[in-house]
Amino acid sequence: MTTLARTIALCGSVVVASERRAELWCERCYNASGAWDDPPLGFRYSRFHRDPRLGPVCGSVFGFMGSFSVRTVEDAIAGRTRASERPDYRDSIAEFFESTTREPVFYAQVPKTGSTTMKSFGQTKKSKVKRNLDAHVRAFTVVRDPLRRFLSGYGTLRHRCFFDKECVNSAPFFKNHSNEEDRFRSYVDYLIAHGDGVLDLHNPPGLKTMWWHTLSVMWFLEQFSWLFDFILHLENLDAEVHELAKYLPLKVVNQGHKLPKNNVKEGPIDPARFLVTAPDACQKIVDHYLYQDYVCLQYPKPTIPL
Repeated sequence: MTTLARTIALCGSVVVASERRAELWCERCYNASGAWDDPPLGFRYSRFHRDPRLGPVCGSVFGFMGSFSVRTVEDAIAGRTRASERPDYRDSIAEFFESTTREPVFYAQVPKTGSTTMKSFGQTKKSKVKRNLDAHVRAFTVVRDPLRRFLSGYGTLRHRCFFDKECVNSAPFFKNHSNEEDRFRSYVDYLIAHGDGVLDLHNPPGLKTMWWHTLSVMWFLEQFSWLFDFILHLENLDAEVHELAKYLPLKVVNQGHKLPKNNVKEGPIDPARFLVTAPDACQKIVDHYLYQDYVCLQYPKPTIPL
């Protein structure tokens, strides 16, 4: 049996779309003696603990762009066919957790998935990510139900934009409507039409990344050239993050079981209201923008009662 065939055989139930993706994932699951390491027990109850781009399902939505890179909804909207054509926001997303070894532990901050809470768990530091682009780093991130995350992100950008008149004037979905439901519906249409082109809108001073709060989770994962070893879930974060510390050399600050829940809701508008007052727009964003996130992250796709 060839080395690659043995690798694939050892992977067992890991279904992959290409031999290269099998190799990239499975090589991380060998221990020092070359034996197969099972996934950590604490992660077996998670919906998905591996990098979702390794399987064939994630790339089936818009196609692959490399060995394990997938084309995102934002790529499809912009007509991009190469990763090099994407806007580069890596340095704004990148955090490194302080490690008990010399090996860096990389954390990708996906907005509205508990990033403020995560910083209370361990010691983090900003770092220029470019020096580690080709390094084998241990990496993890946190994800969340896509629609819940989108609604929370919309609440954040709606709140922050209204502090700055120039921001409101640059945003037709805010400027042209006074009713909150109409603003929300208009924003949904704008995002579906423009994708990460929303980043070109005016940002209030000091908030250069405000508009990225509603971009897809896969947009954030695709900013990086490496695979993520662990995908944690906000819905189960207390249990999963403490389990994570058993397998990655993190310097833990918060030893308690319960993590503080920070920045849960921002601004006077509770965006969850739109599930009731604008269900058509919620279903529209699920069907036409968040669909890939639901497929890749394996959250059940909702049907919102109209």
